[in-house]
Amino acid sequence: MSTTTLDTLPPGDTATIAATAGADAPLLRAMGLREGMNVTVKRTGEPCIVETGNTRLGLARAMSGDIEVIPHD
Repeated sequence: MSTTTLDTLPPGDTATIAATAGADAPLLRAMGLREGMNVTVKRTGEPCIVETGNTRLGLARAMSGDIEVIPHD
């Protein structure tokens, strides 16, 4: 099971969050981006838009680079 960061996934890919890091980790967790959650990339770039459940979030590129994920096949 290999990991990468959220900012490297193309639109349409889904992954499971493995960890959050960096200075914004508490903010990411407060926004609901926690380990074990599935996220789908809707848009890359600035902002990176991800969807989890019925919620879409816009993330700065630096923040999406702090989210380690396990891509789904």
